Amino acid sequence: MAPAAETCDPMYERIVAFFLQKIETKRCKTVTFSAMQAIFESFDLNLNGFCDTFREFAQDITITGSAALAAYVRENTIAGVAPFEPSDIDIFVNARRMPLFGKLLDAFLAGANYRREEAPLRRKYESSRFEVATYTRGGKRLQIVACNGSPFEAISHFDLTACMVWFNIDSRSYGMMHLALTLGGGMMKSGASCDKRRHEKYIARGFHFVE
Repeated sequence: MAPAAETCDPMYERIVAFFLQKIETKRCKTVTFSAMQAIFESFDLNLNGFCDTFREFAQDITITGSAALAAYVRENTIAGVAPFEPSDIDIFVNARRMPLFGKLLDAFLAGANYRREEAPLRRKYESSRFEVATYTRGGKRLQIVACNGSPFEAISHFDLTACMVWFNIDSRSYGMMHLALTLGGGMMKSGASCDKRRHEKYIARGFHFVE
């Protein structure tokens, strides 16, 4: 028997549409697909294969955080920020898609000999709770963050504005909130909690806080 088709909450669809519209207006058009492909290759993964495997999840997942920022910096100038290697790849996914997405991801990453850690991490940003599944292989790490609602909305609650960058697997393009601030090498704290080590990491990369 074929599995029942998933239905989507109309409110959720409106939220996704709103944040996808932000992607269109804030898209970083000067970054090529090959920049993110190079990041994936440094983790011994194939970005084309990832995009093709998870195409049906395109509105429910995004690659974000330091991996997306590192890809952007490879091809563009951010004042004072030198190219760097990301410590991990963060992939945000809507929690309602996680059961099927997780099974497909287990198979996709098993081909590259990644192993899923047994105990998921749980984090809280603002009023949202996130569950983080971690896959590791040697010193390489992928973190899959299951969030309530659109992953694009979750990005807007990140602790530092410098992290509010993403790669959309459907359009294969980049988006960035706080575009002028970030390109100027500036960053601000958002309402989410952020520890001192996070501050130091991004300052070491060349960012500075703007009041």
